[in-house]
Amino acid sequence: MLNQLSPTPIQNTTVNFRNQVPSVEEAFISQLYEVLAEKAFDAQYSVPKLCRDVGMSSSNLYRKVTAITGKSTIEVIVSIRMDRAKQLLNSSLQVSEVAYECGFEDPDYFSRAFSKRFGVSPTRFRKQLYNLCLINQKLLQI
Repeated sequence: MLNQLSPTPIQNTTVNFRNQVPSVEEAFISQLYEVLAEKAFDAQYSVPKLCRDVGMSSSNLYRKVTAITGKSTIEVIVSIRMDRAKQLLNSSLQVSEVAYECGFEDPDYFSRAFSKRFGVSPTRFRKQLYNLCLINQKLLQI
């Protein structure tokens, strides 16, 4: 009777808390990208404003962002802007309008930065997207 009342031992049970609770780094990056998703496309948004928004000094923010992402704080901001630019180049906006929408005050600087990052100018990128769309349409017709 005593054996029937004693709890059954748990064998080979491991709990992976990492999948259940985000690490400090994951929580930080999540907060950082949440702030940047809302504000990074404002041309006046800068690293000091980001520091204020996440409650860290610029040196601590730089160290933490660099340790986690391998990029500087400004590189992360520009990266988010560039990814958005790639999306917007698939729209009817002019390249200069895309630049302004993504937080760049100077369309020429935007074009140079885009070319440096992706190896192709924004105009050429748009043409390549258009050509891919045409190819896909032709393939769907076959």
